[in-house]
Amino acid sequence: MSEPLIRPARPFERRTALRLCLTAPGQTPGELEAQVNSFLEYLNVLNLSIDVQFLAELEGQPIAACACILWPGRTGMVLIGPAGERADHNTLVKLIGRTLGDARLNQVRLHQSLVRPDDTELRDALLAASFKELSVLHYLERPINLHEHAPPDIPRGLDSRDVRLESFDERMLDDWRALVLGTYTGSLDCPGLTGLRHIDDIFAGHRAAGRFLPEHWTLMRCGGRPIAVLMLCENPIRPALELVYTGVHPHHRGRGIGRFWIQTAIATAAAGGYHALTLAVDAENSPARALYDAAGFHLTATRRALIRRAATATS
Repeated sequence: MSEPLIRPARPFERRTALRLCLTAPGQTPGELEAQVNSFLEYLNVLNLSIDVQFLAELEGQPIAACACILWPGRTGMVLIGPAGERADHNTLVKLIGRTLGDARLNQVRLHQSLVRPDDTELRDALLAASFKELSVLHYLERPINLHEHAPPDIPRGLDSRDVRLESFDERMLDDWRALVLGTYTGSLDCPGLTGLRHIDDIFAGHRAAGRFLPEHWTLMRCGGRPIAVLMLCENPIRPALELVYTGVHPHHRGRGIGRFWIQTAIATAAAGGYHALTLAVDAENSPARALYDAAGFHLTATRRALIRRAATATS
């Protein structure tokens, strides 16, 4: 058998490449096409590019594809697929290498990829291409009852007279930066990411998780000091809010703030007329998973997250 040819996807082949990247076992052609359409709509609304696409071609037929989406925060989201007899391990590794070596990705500092937990072939190809495993992510969702709009009471572990909630304000950005970095200390949610990204890249990535609305980002002060943060973004293609990030400074953990933030997110979604609240959580973060279970979230998908720091990354 001849060696597969690896080359950039031509403009008219971009949907073909995306179909190969997104295909899943047992999926009907109609389901795959709907997924491709939804994915492209999502990228279009958020003004994200998927120009970097490569195909592995055998005997004139595309057998696998790799794409890298340029995400705000100098991050590249890598899509790869499918694995199989025609696209063997070596082909997939070469395909990933050619894609991530594209000059248009020179500003990327961190590459990320998500694969199904049972897809060991894609996982092994990514590991061979210098990715490392970060975590297993559980994607959760909770339906919203529009009568749940009442904001929760301040946690009993805090003196409500000392607590103030503030929406995001660029003038207070230094407080937000310092607090978010502080919440990473002892965090159980993807601890392998700590120290890999500049705080400005972290914020850019969070803002690009959906439609950014400043009133849906909340900072909690106690006695004037920032102690906790909640970040929600609007899903651009369905009536849902995503809980992008929540964190509590280590000195103020164990006071019910995490539960308060979940209740606040539910109330915000209800008040805004959203139908669902979604999030992703590290499967190893048992305390957070227990809170989400108690709040009525259910599992919708599981993915293995892998990351690779770009060779040019210095900060």
